[in-house]
Amino acid sequence: MITIVSCSTSDADRLLGLADQFLDDWAEDAVQEGKRDEDYEQRSAEWSAIRPLLISAPALLKGLKEIAICCEGSPDQIAICCVEIARTAMAGLVIEDQV
Repeated sequence: MITIVSCSTSDADRLLGLADQFLDDWAEDAVQEGKRDEDYEQRSAEWSAIRPLLISAPALLKGLKEIAICCEGSPDQIAICCVEIARTAMAGLVIEDQV
């Protein structure tokens, strides 16, 4: 079972393939009276913009966790800021082994 902790970039790519397939299927029916379906065009553009971020999410989460671990307890102001930023970014996620 894939969890937020175990999810890899390849897992994300495979799962996002479901949305890719949905858009591909929709594209086949997206021509109305010789014109492209505006809803399809808008959703396709949105998907193209957000997909790269979603695919990189597992690697980004790993990086945030590493930053939080690496900088934890440091008296350096930059490290303190980095830990706070990393923790804030992860705050909305349900992570079983949260730092």
